Amino acid sequence: MTSVLYYFIVTNIAIAMFCVAYKLFFAHDTFLVIKRYYLKYSLLFALVLPFINVSEWFNTAPVVKNLASTASFTLPELVVTPQQSFHLETLDVLTGIYILVGAVLLVRLLIQLVSIIRIKNRGTVSIFQGKRVILLTDEVAPFSFMHWIFINPALHTPAETDQILTHEYIHAKQKHTVDVILSEVMTILFWINPFVWLMRKDVRENLEYIADSNVLTSGFDAKNYQYHLLRLSYQSPNLQLTNKFNISPLKKRVKMMNQKKSGKATATKYLVVAPLAFALIILGNLQAIASSVQNTITSSVSAPAPEVVVETPQPDNNVQITVKDVKNEAETNKQSGQLDEIVVVGYGSMPNNSAPAANGDDVIFTTVEKMPEFPGGNAELMKFLGQNVIYPVIAQQNGIQGRVICQFVVNRDGSISDVKVVRGIDSSLDIEAMRVIKAMPKWTPGMQKGKAVRVQFTLPINFRLDGGGVKNDVQVVIKGVGAVGVGTNPLVVIDGEVKSADFNMNSIKVLDIESIQVMKDASATAAYGEKAKNGVIVITMKKK
Repeated sequence: MTSVLYYFIVTNIAIAMFCVAYKLFFAHDTFLVIKRYYLKYSLLFALVLPFINVSEWFNTAPVVKNLASTASFTLPELVVTPQQSFHLETLDVLTGIYILVGAVLLVRLLIQLVSIIRIKNRGTVSIFQGKRVILLTDEVAPFSFMHWIFINPALHTPAETDQILTHEYIHAKQKHTVDVILSEVMTILFWINPFVWLMRKDVRENLEYIADSNVLTSGFDAKNYQYHLLRLSYQSPNLQLTNKFNISPLKKRVKMMNQKKSGKATATKYLVVAPLAFALIILGNLQAIASSVQNTITSSVSAPAPEVVVETPQPDNNVQITVKDVKNEAETNKQSGQLDEIVVVGYGSMPNNSAPAANGDDVIFTTVEKMPEFPGGNAELMKFLGQNVIYPVIAQQNGIQGRVICQFVVNRDGSISDVKVVRGIDSSLDIEAMRVIKAMPKWTPGMQKGKAVRVQFTLPINFRLDGGGVKNDVQVVIKGVGAVGVGTNPLVVIDGEVKSADFNMNSIKVLDIESIQVMKDASATAAYGEKAKNGVIVITMKKK
């Protein structure tokens, strides 16, 4: 999952949970100022939640340390997959639609900002009844924005004007517009979430409750003030960013003004915010925590090993077999059996020339003081795997893919034994995974208290097909294998017949191939002489 998508999901879940908590616990009490802070800061908290990282704390947690002492060492996943071709993803289309709707809402917000500025420019700034206001001549309902109060005194009696100014002055003084703009921005960013629209509505309503409460505590008669609101309710609001004196729904405002004040003991329910916030922090750190736990369990790796890539692109109707050499770009930790990811994409099959496995009845460790080491270190191990793992032909033809998880033991003499499939997919894939593991040369054995011991490893190999497998009548092009130098051609042998240097590999149909074997170095020259110094590709065709 991409970081952007993960951020989007976590933030929307947080908004939904905060909204549900507000509706269940806080919506009907009279702690208006506390409710304002809850609504505002819960939206801000949802925005920053994915950036709160508590994975470091998990590194020191006792339960994670216990896992590190009992878990089996797992080699990073080996991915076997054809190269993915470009195609328009459905997610790209949905993302475009989402951004388009957000852009429309943003333009709407900017238009309203421009409208407010135009109204301000048409008005006259003045001190009216001891308050700094913008006097209008238009027939509009009184409202406030930021520290500005807009009113047309000609539309109201002096007593009504006093009530309006008291109401709007509270909005301006307490900077309620900041809350309104925050809720509007959240609806633009997460418009697809219905809970963000509910939160936006709750923010605006609660701000009006606060202003109404201050009007009544200033000494105005409650019934007279409510009748005044009723008389102004015919003026429909047209500026969503402003705090309007007659904002709907009027019934809720009147009900809140007449509601009995909540007791102090009721405020204790706001303590529910703490466990809710903690749960959301854990939710926002699921990926980081999982990675932290894995890194703690396999913390013996001090430097990433170079990546080995063996890929078989499948553009259109061609299949290509390419092997990239290992680049020695990093030091490897000789105390570790952990490797970075190796991406292997192959085609064909090889004979099962498994190395013998030693048997023993002694204890098998999962982690020791000095971990076993492949000859030459982790870089050489990755090179070996990258050059030997082959995607079975039959599996590609039948579109079979999935993750094969294997386990093996490095014995006291360094030999490999007890190779088994913990979770398999298909016999062809399972056999190929076990074949490569059994074919590994002897390792330097692991040491515990000065003695060589047996150590268990786990290796996941992910066979993945892009594009649904092999097509009919496809052809094979071989561009070089393993350590074969760039610009050199390996010797091609088909059914025992040595082909000339200009042999056209496009003349071979993939579906006619039984197996492909790659020979290099001394084994190649020993079998075919000096002409095989660049390697040999032995192809066995199916019997017709």
